Amino acid sequence: MRNRFFLLLDLVLLAPLPYVVIALRFESWTWPPSLLHIVTVYAAFALLSRMVANYVSGVYKCMWKYASMVELERLIFATVFATVLTTLWGAVLIEGFGFAPGRMPYSSLLWDALSAAFLMAAPRLTVRMMGQGTRRYGRDAKRTLLIGAGAYGQTVLREMRLANLPNEPIGFLDDDPQKQDSLLGGVPVLGIVASLPAAIVDHGVDEVIISIASPNGALVRRVVQACTTANV
Repeated sequence: MRNRFFLLLDLVLLAPLPYVVIALRFESWTWPPSLLHIVTVYAAFALLSRMVANYVSGVYKCMWKYASMVELERLIFATVFATVLTTLWGAVLIEGFGFAPGRMPYSSLLWDALSAAFLMAAPRLTVRMMGQGTRRYGRDAKRTLLIGAGAYGQTVLREMRLANLPNEPIGFLDDDPQKQDSLLGGVPVLGIVASLPAAIVDHGVDEVIISIASPNGALVRRVVQACTTANV
């Protein structure tokens, strides 16, 4: 999905947001002229601030289908930066500099900021989840066990899924006791590396991948020996 779609979507969703928040705050769409003036001036500044913050932080350059924590950090930075600007503007500056006859209600500023964060994040995270998708593995898929449930293991798992390889990840083995009985990318940690021979038999493993950035020689030899004995 191209970023111009996200830019247009942000415009459509964020432009009327302050009006919606104020309508919910006062439970009415009929407002005094002074309040309408305040909301209009605030809404114009808020929309400009959010769009500029997204652009400067690179949010509109990200490929959200393959987004990672780096892209999420950019979105968080843009959201926080814009929230600071809009809060100062609506609570202090809009009245202090004479742009409007009063300030925005504090509760409306809070709900406006939270709603804007949700409206910017939700479509992008939805595209990210759709990009990853839920794969269905056929009978010919190789049941794959990964050695190492860390950052590199997560990378291997992610690339395995994105590349549509004929490998079905069934679990990790890792010697870190704090990782036992946990999930990484939705795949369980089944035990320690010493349990590899039993894991191969118990889970019908066809292939083993060492997903450690710099494995030591002893570990590699143990894995190779277990795989050779099990003929995987």
